[in-house]
Amino acid sequence: HSWNNWEERKTVNYSWEGGFMRSTRYWFNLTCNSANHLLPGSYLKYAYDPDGICLDIKHEYYDDYTEIIDAGPEWAECEYLKEFMLHPGIEVLTKTGFFYLIEQRIRNTLGLPYSYYKGNLSTLNWNAVKLQKIFRGLNMNEIREIRDNHYDLHTIREYQKAKKKGLNVSVTAVNKAVNNYRIPTIKDFEHRTGEKNLQKSLRYLQKQGISSIDYDDYLRQCDKLQLDLDDKKIRYPEDFALAHNVASEAIDELNRKERLEKQQTIKKRFKEKIDKFFPEGYIWSCDGLLIRPALSPAELTKEGNAMHHCVGGYSDHVAEGRSYIIFIREEDSPNKSFVTMECTQSFDRMIQIRAKANRSPEDAVKKTAEKWLQECRAEYIKIEKEKRKETA
Repeated sequence: HSWNNWEERKTVNYSWEGGFMRSTRYWFNLTCNSANHLLPGSYLKYAYDPDGICLDIKHEYYDDYTEIIDAGPEWAECEYLKEFMLHPGIEVLTKTGFFYLIEQRIRNTLGLPYSYYKGNLSTLNWNAVKLQKIFRGLNMNEIREIRDNHYDLHTIREYQKAKKKGLNVSVTAVNKAVNNYRIPTIKDFEHRTGEKNLQKSLRYLQKQGISSIDYDDYLRQCDKLQLDLDDKKIRYPEDFALAHNVASEAIDELNRKERLEKQQTIKKRFKEKIDKFFPEGYIWSCDGLLIRPALSPAELTKEGNAMHHCVGGYSDHVAEGRSYIIFIREEDSPNKSFVTMECTQSFDRMIQIRAKANRSPEDAVKKTAEKWLQECRAEYIKIEKEKRKETA
């Protein structure tokens, strides 16, 4: 390679080496640099890079992979020239302003992350020499729309699918629907809107200038609010931004009410579980320690803040019957958090016991806690036997 000169040759040979940073390097028996060195009469006169994209690719790789520098500064142009000579459609695309699609092909071929330059290369017929054949039957108005908006291979492919389904929509409408991570295909969008609403929904995206992510959020909100999506004014509001904001506010209020109802339910069930076994005012004392159950979710929150551990989030454990949270205090400081214990509601196992900041308490405290647990287990077994007798 020569950085400063261009030498035209009628026969071009190249070899390739795979597995280099997930890329393929091509080495040509020609020198190449930039459009300035292409001769006007050359058979490669259209093989130029008008936007400096090859240079951008090189710089992008230089930032991350210093090994690329050793490959020589012309490696990106070599890849482009290889593609140009193997696929006649690339010259046509260069002449008609689709160099960004050629860039996408180069990036995919060189192994750049697929998520950034998405699109199946078979979307286009790279070996055709007529634009409509290159774009596999799209008409010239559609092709111009693609070029003017720089729509990528992924959008083109999904538009081709839309046409096969008989949809009468624009490329822009399809791009609005599929150009995101959550709804990447026409099929995904159809799954959300339903087949009968697909075409109108695509047109609605374009008219409102919104993405399918925003529209999907709105439809989900309508579902949760139990709004009638068969009503066209709800499914296709005249002012989408306003309708979306109103729905969002209604969802926030609904969520607030649901949270409040859930808190009240947990609080009620929490008390029921405590009252099921522990008498009112229950406190057990031994070895200078006081042991009692946590009586409410509010007490758990206070305990978690004082002890710097996560017991504040264990209200549902108690309410659902999975465990009890037990407070262990020193007799001379009955209102000061000291050790927190979790045990099963059948008292057959201590799940965990923690001092402040999740540290392990002293062995003496653990032994007293085990003694309490054994007494509770014996009482629990006694109560269960009495229940079975009453049932019999």
